Amino acid sequence: MKLTVAQNLSILPGTLGRQFEFAPSTAPDLLKSVASGLDVVAVAAAVFETQSNQTTQLMVGKDSSVTSAKDLGGKLIATPTIGGVIHISVLYWLKKNNVDIATVRAVEVPFPNMADQLKAGRVDAVEVVEPFVGALKAGGAVSLTAPLLSAGNEVLFPFWIASGEWARANKPVLAAWKASLDEAVAFIKANPEEARKIVGQYTKLPEAIVNATPFPDYRTAITAKDIEVWKDVMKDVGQFNGEADSSKLVVTP
Repeated sequence: MKLTVAQNLSILPGTLGRQFEFAPSTAPDLLKSVASGLDVVAVAAAVFETQSNQTTQLMVGKDSSVTSAKDLGGKLIATPTIGGVIHISVLYWLKKNNVDIATVRAVEVPFPNMADQLKAGRVDAVEVVEPFVGALKAGGAVSLTAPLLSAGNEVLFPFWIASGEWARANKPVLAAWKASLDEAVAFIKANPEEARKIVGQYTKLPEAIVNATPFPDYRTAITAKDIEVWKDVMKDVGQFNGEADSSKLVVTP
């Protein structure tokens, strides 16, 4: 097996069946790809966002006048990807709190740069994931919400996708892939210290940050309902007008 580092998940669906057999993705990227005519499917989950294990936060500076959803009307939010699942969930949270999302502006900022942009006052809020959440909290930043959970108490976050034609013809490979993921999850739970050393080797993050960052809720089981939740959210905030049958978007062993 060969691993390749990818900076932008949104470009990966088009590489399946050509460059990669498996790639990480999120529901918006999968749904938009299918609506545009690509035959890609989800084959295994990776992480679920849950009430007891929140990895993503919408945060403001410690002295910010923004203290609730209503205060974000007309404000500027830093997001990793404007059409990505985190920003879509923020828009959904705002709409549920009666904020006119058309008045909320967004700018794409890499996670490592968000703290500086917030401190300098160039943005009013930032959409961040661990370990950047922990670093911002240590600096006094305040969380407004865990935006992904606006879609439900337990929601699918990143997951694994493959070419639909290839996946349907290679169920034994899918079974072996899921088994390897399950083995990895079991290893992390049984050997957290060793797992953190591996995280440090891959991410090059300081040991203190790695040790302070909680592991997300890793799971491999995935259903069409997990995808359907996000399709409904995307439609509600005007981020998806295409056609995609969720019942056909999951192929598992």
